[in-house]
Amino acid sequence: MATSAKKPPKKATLNDPKRAKLRPLAKRRKNLILDQGKIDRAKAIFGVATETEAIDRALDVANDLAAFREEVESGLSDLLGKGGFTDRFPASVPDEAR
Repeated sequence: MATSAKKPPKKATLNDPKRAKLRPLAKRRKNLILDQGKIDRAKAIFGVATETEAIDRALDVANDLAAFREEVESGLSDLLGKGGFTDRFPASVPDEAR
C-alpha cells in the first residue's frame, strides 16, 4: 500500500499578506536624516530620555491630529449641510478660480 508523504505546511513569511491581520505592529530599524534640534525639542516636550521614544510619541501625536482634523471637517460639513450659517469671511478668490 502506497503511503502518501504529507508535506509540512508552508511557513508563512513576515510579509505574507494573508498574515497581515494576524501579526502585531512591528517596530523596525530605520536610518533617517533628521533635524537634531527637532528631536531634542520633542524629547523635552514629551519628557523622555531616548530619541526613539520622542520620535514614536511625535508620530502618535501626528496620527491623533490627523484623526481629529478628519472629525472636525466631517462635523463642520454636517453642520453646514443643515443650513442657517452665514459666511462671515468670504473667500477673496471666487470658487470658480480655485
